[in-house]
Amino acid sequence: MCSAEMRPAPRNLRLHIGLFGRRNVGKSSLLNALTRQQVSIVSPQPGTTTDPVEKPMELVPLGPVLFVDTAGLDDEGTLGEARSGRSRAALDRVDLAILVAERPVGSLRDRASRGHEGPEHPHRGGPQQVRPALLEDPA
Repeated sequence: MCSAEMRPAPRNLRLHIGLFGRRNVGKSSLLNALTRQQVSIVSPQPGTTTDPVEKPMELVPLGPVLFVDTAGLDDEGTLGEARSGRSRAALDRVDLAILVAERPVGSLRDRASRGHEGPEHPHRGGPQQVRPALLEDPA
């Protein structure tokens, strides 16, 4: 084996990054966008993700990571409670949890994009400009 050949990192040496949030908030879409692959099934039907979906990859500059896509934490019914229970269990296994949330209509970010200033900064006084820091599909 050539020394320049890359070997996969063992699972326990990867940074585990979990995607958590309500049903149909875009966790699976975010995973697909980050990996540039169709790793998770995406559907308008709530509850599409049933079990945690894991995807190992190299993430520059972090190195080897393991993304974990989870079912919605707000799932309902007997089956839904089992799905959300597995998501909560995944929370104990990740090194970094990302909460994926919807942007409400009329949010600060919407107002900032229309030229309005943001909220008062509690320590400096005066309005602060809101700077969007969310991942978005440029299309």
